Amino acid sequence: PGPNICVDESTVGFKGRVSFKCYNPQKPTKWGLRVYVLADCRTGYMSAFEPYYGSTTTESLCLPDLPFMSRIDLHLLGKMQCTLLGSGYHLYTNRFYTSPQLAE
Repeated sequence: PGPNICVDESTVGFKGRVSFKCYNPQKPTKWGLRVYVLADCRTGYMSAFEPYYGSTTTESLCLPDLPFMSRIDLHLLGKMQCTLLGSGYHLYTNRFYTSPQLAE
């Protein structure tokens, strides 16, 4: 990935049967599987992703004292740990993935 990376969520269109399928009437892809992604800001290339399985995803993440969305950031960065730390990358998030605890 380039020097600017971002964390965001994406919905992969899916209408089959699975317990963790999400529905959002305000999105272009209304039915699908939610994934959290670490992507290059310029190209959109996904470097890491984590599917959302409901409470199973929430319970499996580290640092339970942080808000869920902040833990997603750290989890995705942990997947890329060997290439990101000390390499001059800039992480961009929106307000849903940012918290005062994460800034500390």
